[in-house]
Amino acid sequence: MRGGGTRRAFEMLNNRNLWAVLTALTCLAPGAALASRHSAPPPPGSVRVLLGRFAGVNSLQVDAGICDLYDASGRGIGAEHGALALAASRDGVTGTDADGRPISHGSAVAEAVLHSGAGGAVQIGVAGAPLRAYRGSITIDCVRGRLRAINTVDMEAYLRGVVPAEMGAAPLEALKAQAVACRTWAAARMLHARGDWDVTDGVDCQVYGGISAETPHATRAVLQTAGLILTDNGVPIEAMFSSNCGGRTAPGGPGAPYLRSVSDGAAHPDAGDEDPWSFAVSADQLSTTLARSGLARGDTGSITDIRVIRKDVSGRATAIEIGWSGGTSGPTPNGPEGIGGGACPGPMVPESADVQGAGDGEQEVLTGTELRAALGASRLRSTLFKVTATADGDFRFDGRGYGHGLGLCQTGAIALAGPLAHENYRTILAHYYTGALLTREPGIDSAVAEPAAYRNPGFGRLRRRNEVMAREDGSKPD
Repeated sequence: MRGGGTRRAFEMLNNRNLWAVLTALTCLAPGAALASRHSAPPPPGSVRVLLGRFAGVNSLQVDAGICDLYDASGRGIGAEHGALALAASRDGVTGTDADGRPISHGSAVAEAVLHSGAGGAVQIGVAGAPLRAYRGSITIDCVRGRLRAINTVDMEAYLRGVVPAEMGAAPLEALKAQAVACRTWAAARMLHARGDWDVTDGVDCQVYGGISAETPHATRAVLQTAGLILTDNGVPIEAMFSSNCGGRTAPGGPGAPYLRSVSDGAAHPDAGDEDPWSFAVSADQLSTTLARSGLARGDTGSITDIRVIRKDVSGRATAIEIGWSGGTSGPTPNGPEGIGGGACPGPMVPESADVQGAGDGEQEVLTGTELRAALGASRLRSTLFKVTATADGDFRFDGRGYGHGLGLCQTGAIALAGPLAHENYRTILAHYYTGALLTREPGIDSAVAEPAAYRNPGFGRLRRRNEVMAREDGSKPD
C-alpha cells in the first residue's frame, strides 16, 4: 500500500496498532522483500540500509560469524564463517575464505548474507582500509556488475549509529529530540520503500555510521525515547531537520502543516549563532556551473544579473531570476532533485518550482533549492541569502544558516536543551513540529498519543519569548 491507501489504513487503526502495521508493511509492500532473494522476511521493526559508502566497488573484505550463501533461485548452497574476500563477477558474487579456498560450494553465489558473530557485529570494508562494524546482518549481492551491501538492523540499533552521526556531542534532551526525529524519518521512508532497501547511509537520507559512530550519550537518548515517533493523522510525519536554520525555520508545503516557520530567536540570541556566511562567484563560473547542472543554456550566453524575486515567510529565496545576454538555447526544465535528494524513497516536502524563459536576452527563474544544488551545499549553505553584484563583476551571496531549514534546527535544539533554557525533548519537538503527536510503540511503554509538549510548562515560556521577539522585529508570533 502507498499514498492514499497507506493513509486510510492508518486512519482505521488506533495508535496502539500503529507500529505493528508499520513494520508489517515493510514485509508486505510489493517489491519490499528482504534485501535478498531468499524467503526469510526482515525481522519486525528492522530497517534496511543501503550502505552507499561501499556502492560500486568490485571487491569487499568481510568478517562475520556466519555467511549464508544463496543461488539465484534463493536456494541455500552453503555457509562460511570468519574472514572472507568477496568480489563481483558475471555470475554474481565470488570469493575466497581466509585460506584462499573458493566459497562457491559448486554453485554460482547470487548473494551472501552475513550474520554477526560472538562480538555482536558484522565487519565490512574495502581492501587496504579498516573494516567498519555494523549490527544486524548484511546482504551482499551484485547489481550491474558491482557489489551492493544492505544492512538489515533493528530500528533502535540503527538509531544508535544515526543520532551521534547527525548531531554529534549535545545535551541529552537535544539528542532525545533528534532520536525521535530520526526514528520518525526512517518510519516514513519504510512506508514508501520500493525495492530492497528503505534508507541509505548518507546525507540524502540520514547519516548512519554503524557501531563506530555510537556514543554512550546518544545511545542513552535512543533508549530513553525507544519506540517514539511523531505522527499526523495517524501517519509518520516528514520529520525534516537541518544543521542551522539561521534564526527562523523554513515553512513546509501544504501537505505538511506541522512544518510551520517558527522563530528560533530564543535559541539564537546572538548574530554569531545564526551562522553567517558569504562567498562570491564570477558570472562566467556561474553560467558554466548552471549549464553543467542542466539548469541553463549551454551555449555562449552570459549572465548579466541575479535577483531574488520571491521569498517564503522565513525570508528564504524561493524564486531567483537570472538575466542573460547572447545565446539562443533555452534552459532545461528538469533540474536537480529537491530537498532530500533522489535516493531516499517516498515523498519529500515539495518546493514550488517553475523554470521559465528562453531565447536571446531573456530571463529564467530557478528555485533556491535548484541554485543551491548547482553551486554546492557547502558553498551556498542555505537559501536564506541576499545576492549583490560586486564592482569587479562577481556576484556575492551573503546568508545565514546551514541546510534547508525545515523542521528541527539542530543548533536551536542544542541551545534550547542547554543551561540557559533547560527545555526537554518534548518541548523542543513541539516547537519545531507544530501539532504533531508523539506515538509510542506498544510493548515498550503504554501507548500514548499526545501533543509533543503535553503538560509541559516550558513550552509556554518558549512561546512567550517568541512573542516578545516577534513584537520587537515586527513579525507575527508563532
